[in-house]
Amino acid sequence: MNNSKQEVKEGRKAELYFGKKLEREFAWLLRSATYIPIVPAIMYGFGDVCQPRRDSVTLLETYVIDFIVDLVEKCSEVAHERKRERPDINDLKFVIRKDKKKLNRVHYLLRMKRIIDRSRFAVDRHMLPLK
Repeated sequence: MNNSKQEVKEGRKAELYFGKKLEREFAWLLRSATYIPIVPAIMYGFGDVCQPRRDSVTLLETYVIDFIVDLVEKCSEVAHERKRERPDINDLKFVIRKDKKKLNRVHYLLRMKRIIDRSRFAVDRHMLPLK
């Protein structure tokens, strides 16, 4: 079998592994959880009415879950191309590299996580046990 046919075959294996496996495991988990209680608050924060219609909330929740599932699938495909078993933050950055707003938000959140972790470590290190 020549290389191009082998690559296509391996690509199909990756598609089946990552696509179907994510669809069964990860996507099911996301879709089974309901985020309905927090979605109206988010919608209100972005300028919607205080009590949005139930179908609007459900539609937005569906869009968000589909976006997350698609993003994770793309990250998994990139990780597979890089010969890694699991995606990491660099795969996420690669997938969203063209959307500067999302990429800047990821950098900001990572920076804040580092600050929080350092602060937590400093507080834990200086805490003395009570006698």
